[in-house]
Amino acid sequence: MTASRNVDSRNVPRCKCKTCPFIINTIPVPLLWITAPVACKRPTVQGGCVDRHTAAILLASSLLAFAGCDRHTPAALAASRSSSSSADSTLALLDDGRPQTGLPRLSLYLGAKELNAELAMTAAAIQKGLMWRTNVPETEGMLFVFARPHQTAFWMKNVPIEIDVAYLDPEGAILEIHKMNRQDTNPVPAKTASVQYALETAVGWFQRNGIGTGTVVRTDRGSLHDTFVRNP
Repeated sequence: MTASRNVDSRNVPRCKCKTCPFIINTIPVPLLWITAPVACKRPTVQGGCVDRHTAAILLASSLLAFAGCDRHTPAALAASRSSSSSADSTLALLDDGRPQTGLPRLSLYLGAKELNAELAMTAAAIQKGLMWRTNVPETEGMLFVFARPHQTAFWMKNVPIEIDVAYLDPEGAILEIHKMNRQDTNPVPAKTASVQYALETAVGWFQRNGIGTGTVVRTDRGSLHDTFVRNP
């Protein structure tokens, strides 16, 4: 979800929340624990939507510029109050009952099949995903682009329709395909930590089109690695 930096995970504190997927750095300030995900050792939940706990962590991580401030100064106190308000606003956005619009699009090719896919590339877009969508057209989908390979997990909070999701490796090869049930808040974790992309489609799309594991998703620019990493 966010870019990570190399760390020795043995020396990095974990979040005190038992369900938190991140190894994190924490900076205590009044009213808020500002946190920055720097490595991932457990499944992270995204998909039809990202879970509230992860959303709060992602939002708070953008405030690390205040790390050098005296936490007791008026500026630091104001920043913590502002960040807490922003976190509340972001979580409210996920529950606003409205699907996200205006995402960039890209043609994806799976063998002879083509999908016109929305691109979820920012933390906000990944968090909301297909929330509140009432349908996914047969020729469309949503591609989630993560900063690095990891063991992801998708759930279906606020998604009122069934969909399919494929977990893809860094080159765009399909590793797994899952049917996702409407409003199911039980995460569906990947089996490996090699997932860098996920593709959501209309339910049953992969089976109807004879697309299975091993199929490589490509664009007009080549592989997904060529498109998003090598020549972004």
